[in-house]
Amino acid sequence: MSKVAKTTFYLMIVTSIAKVLGMGRELVLSSVYGTGLYTEAYLTSMNIPNVIFAAVGTAIVTTFIPMYQEISSNQGEDRALKFLNNVLNIVLLVCVVIAILGMMFSKGLVKIFAIGFEGERFLLTVKFTRILIFGIIFISISSVMSAFLQIKNKFVAVGFGSVPYNIVIIVSIYLSTVLGPYTLP
Repeated sequence: MSKVAKTTFYLMIVTSIAKVLGMGRELVLSSVYGTGLYTEAYLTSMNIPNVIFAAVGTAIVTTFIPMYQEISSNQGEDRALKFLNNVLNIVLLVCVVIAILGMMFSKGLVKIFAIGFEGERFLLTVKFTRILIFGIIFISISSVMSAFLQIKNKFVAVGFGSVPYNIVIIVSIYLSTVLGPYTLP
């Protein structure tokens, strides 16, 4: 079996596992919390960092790959790794600032992303958002590292990325049944 065929096979398996875990995550959430207050607040507050990242991070990751390859071919691998380090540091700094601002202005963000949320639903979503907005840091760094792994032809590792993510969320949902819904985010 060729290397491409093996990689494709392993990637299909890892992707299938990730998708099954993603579906399991949704099933566990709905079986524990149904479609009520906590589920709406949790899902909305999880989507806010994803949407913010989609607006900024996708551009960074899209430009990173060709720039890294150009630096690697013209200036060598050591210089390309320094470029990667610089990109990671800049992304980390920018995302920390965005997360702090997001935490400070979480009420405004929730008003934008959750039109119609009022009362307890609104306040719970704000609380969850203040915790989950820091997820933008991990989303961004993992996206840059995924791009780097793709450059290095480590496609299976990239596909494996959402497996631990889904496992952590499933565990946190179960923990929230014991420790209370505020441990959900």
